[in-house]
Amino acid sequence: MGISPIPVPAIRLEAQRDNLTAAETEDFVEVMRRLDNHVVAKAAKDAERRSKAK
Repeated sequence: MGISPIPVPAIRLEAQRDNLTAAETEDFVEVMRRLDNHVVAKAAKDAERRSKAK
């Protein structure tokens, strides 16, 4: 079972609920995408390490 990235529309919806401006929304989307990519990459690396340990 892998981790998949959060869809960008869901990130934008979250920003709208927080009443962010358009520029703030785009900044928020970029930060969340970078964080999400980091989490997904780390999970994949951890899974690979666990599979090698078996």
